[in-house]
Amino acid sequence: MGQLERRLASVLEEIMPVRVEDDGALTLQHGGTLASLRVVPVSEDLELVSLSQVLAWDLKPDKRIRAIVDEYAHNTMLGTVTLLEKDDEVDVML
Repeated sequence: MGQLERRLASVLEEIMPVRVEDDGALTLQHGGTLASLRVVPVSEDLELVSLSQVLAWDLKPDKRIRAIVDEYAHNTMLGTVTLLEKDDEVDVML
């Protein structure tokens, strides 16, 4: 695990349980959802922290859900709120 991952884990462990995965990703639970943090090298001296989080899952798709996700996607400054459709249910991801 690199220096930035160690710093992230140290800070987050003060407020919530953090699991360090074999590949160095940090997995945590917040508000009943799962999140994954990964450090991605962008250039020699620059690293990016990537966050993926399940915001909701197994929802019944309807116009109201689509409108809410569209509004969140429009208002999110960093990242993308996405509606993932599968069979007759949808998941919402950040």
